[in-house]
Amino acid sequence: MILNKSPHLKLLFDARMIAHSGIGRYINNLLTQFVQMDMDPFEIILAGNPALLQSFAGYPQIKIHPFISSVYSPQELIQWQIILKKTQPDLLHVPHYNTPVFPGSKMVANIHDLLHWKYPETIRNPLGRYYSKIRFKRTIQQSDVLLTLTQTIKNELGDEFSGINHKVEAIYPGIPAFIEPLANGPMNQKILDKYHIISPYFLFVGIDKPHKNLTRLMEAFGKVKTLLNEPVQLVITGNHDVSLFNMPEGSSIIKTGQIPDDELSILYKKALALISPSLSEGFGFTPFEGFIHGIPSAVSDIPVYHEVCKDSVLYFNPLDTDQMASVMIRLSKEKSLRSELIMKGSRQMKEYSWNQTARKTLEVYRKLIIGGPARGFR
Repeated sequence: MILNKSPHLKLLFDARMIAHSGIGRYINNLLTQFVQMDMDPFEIILAGNPALLQSFAGYPQIKIHPFISSVYSPQELIQWQIILKKTQPDLLHVPHYNTPVFPGSKMVANIHDLLHWKYPETIRNPLGRYYSKIRFKRTIQQSDVLLTLTQTIKNELGDEFSGINHKVEAIYPGIPAFIEPLANGPMNQKILDKYHIISPYFLFVGIDKPHKNLTRLMEAFGKVKTLLNEPVQLVITGNHDVSLFNMPEGSSIIKTGQIPDDELSILYKKALALISPSLSEGFGFTPFEGFIHGIPSAVSDIPVYHEVCKDSVLYFNPLDTDQMASVMIRLSKEKSLRSELIMKGSRQMKEYSWNQTARKTLEVYRKLIIGGPARGFR
């Protein structure tokens, strides 16, 4: 494929969610690859908070345009049109469904999952539920290409919305990178002490939305404590509502709140296992973050985890707290099982590469902008 190297075409990329969990990791890792690649024929305009985009500011192919309106807000719809008029992009990529009302150019959007569409109760504000439904459906209709992270979500989209299969493309993400802490150094114990972690522990990483299934995880952990009859803790880290948990002083359930990646990396390394009881995921990064740090993972028995994790994890019914507890006990007691899963996890994470993600995404951009179907479309 021969591309005209001049003039450059403008790619406007919405990077406002770069500090968010999940989507933020996707944005940061994708852009990190973009700045190392030949993006011809595109120059990239990053729309977002300039303070959060400083690491990309020094590259000649990158321009930064301030865009600080909150996602999902009515204000962002107005700001979108102002930015689009000013930048005049040839192609727009919005890595979520919060797209502009009138894009005015070809548009790529990511649909990470169908959570807000199929389970609107996960949005606590009733008005927000209605608003998100409208935005989601409009994005499905208006986008020229819809990117998903798995075939599972691509299939779900096709089931929910007829006639869109021709514009849905599944491109796997890579595996998130972490700041590596000093192995077995004094900093490790200092971080554990900071969060009052004093015994072997299971780790949960994520937000506190209902689909993350934390209530059942805590119920299962209560059974683990009773049956295991030895000290064990459950460490829950992420952006959580304090009112969600009833945790008296001295509780064996530790809630750290949102913590920096270097501290999170230590918590991963020292955990017995990563537990993900989620009822719904678009890809599910946390088991792979466990693999990176050399610990096993146990996850809910949902299609997306079977697609991406295969046999590298232990599965449990996320609605069955007895089964969840049984898996956690096995991980605590069976060293050979832990070693086997660690080996399989190390192998499985090699299946995913951010470089491949970026190259396939760029291929979609190029084929969309020069006309004709994107890779794999019919």
